Amino acid sequence: MKERAVKKKTEKRKSNEKNEKKERERKKRKLRKEKERKETGERERKETEKEKEKEKFPENEKRKRNEKKMKTEKRKKNEKEKKTEKRKRKKKKRN
Repeated sequence: MKERAVKKKTEKRKSNEKNEKKERERKKRKLRKEKERKETGERERKETEKEKEKEKFPENEKRKRNEKKMKTEKRKKNEKEKKTEKRKRKKKKRN
């Protein structure tokens, strides 16, 4: 009789430990999922904020692009002019 009681108690204890372990794992998984959701939510929120800002000020984006184009064109033009002047000077020296 005692052996049976001891056996039942040990089985019960083992099953309780097993259930507790499963419960801990579930909690860990739940926390991990919540953390991931928060991170993705923050990322998505930031992206949507950027898109909204672009929608609010599309002319700013256009202006920035135009300014950049103008700067590059101006730089190229100046480089070209410098090269032509250099060639002219060389020609003068030869003559």
